[in-house]
Amino acid sequence: MHLQNDIRVLGVLSQFEIDVVKAYDQCLPHITDASLRIEIARMKADQERHILEMGETLRVLSVQPPRYAQDLQGYLMAAASALRSGVSGSAAAQSLMAFTKAALTHYDAALKNDLGMDVSSMLAGNRADIRRHLDVLEALAKPGSGSPVTPSEGKQPPAEPG
Repeated sequence: MHLQNDIRVLGVLSQFEIDVVKAYDQCLPHITDASLRIEIARMKADQERHILEMGETLRVLSVQPPRYAQDLQGYLMAAASALRSGVSGSAAAQSLMAFTKAALTHYDAALKNDLGMDVSSMLAGNRADIRRHLDVLEALAKPGSGSPVTPSEGKQPPAEPG
């Protein structure tokens, strides 16, 4: 049973990560803050590494990994990223935060499956990377962080008394 679950989960996560990386490509040109660009480039590199590792594991299991191309969900993610990014670098970063939260949700769901030990261990490591990415993005979004990332709706600082 592990083998079929491993193959299914790795295929789904690989495709989702490909879609997220393509969305990063839409956002990165609109982020002008150099330190934020560096952090986001690191995050993108982590996700590209995840794709390569999952693809190699699929090959070992005699399965061809997904093509390095967007699926329909990926096109929608990239379009949303392009639209939000065109507004501001802050909107681009907010878009990336939403995709990072979605990736974390995908990993949480994947790890609930009956997986082989090697696959489970790899996915737990990938999930830790994604959690770290989200922590960085959320820290940058906090008021007073000096970052161009604005807090998400509902987390706005209280209004100054007039």
